[in-house]
Amino acid sequence: ELSEKWLVLAGKVGTGMTHFGCAVLNWRRAHPEDKLADGKYICVPDMLDDLKDGFRDETYRLRMDRYRDVGLLLMDDLGSHSPTMWAQEKLFQLIDHRSRERMETIITLNCAPSDLPDRIADRLLDQGTGLCKIVVLDGPSYRSGR
Repeated sequence: ELSEKWLVLAGKVGTGMTHFGCAVLNWRRAHPEDKLADGKYICVPDMLDDLKDGFRDETYRLRMDRYRDVGLLLMDDLGSHSPTMWAQEKLFQLIDHRSRERMETIITLNCAPSDLPDRIADRLLDQGTGLCKIVVLDGPSYRSGR
């Protein structure tokens, strides 16, 4: 078993981080011997909208638990959300929970982890426990060729 439970994919927009993250998630889903209970892809801004909707219909806790408890969570485009205090708090709660529980997580971001709020960056730059593997994808954009 790998000691790293988290894969952080960082790079410029268009370098294939989402594609690579989805490939890992889909491979894990397709290999039952890998014992992945369940996996979920979510774009971070969409997840935050989903959580906000939960306050309107009183399903917030159920919605948050779907992200907290899934076997493998792919959080796409972390850092592209509006950096409100509420958004930072909810992201910290989710990331901190998954970090403490050592739950498998894939995170894509278009910035350096150190550019994120300190409490979130600390979990992504986890040097002490070997939780994270950071891979920087460098190259031209697949979409624009630049």
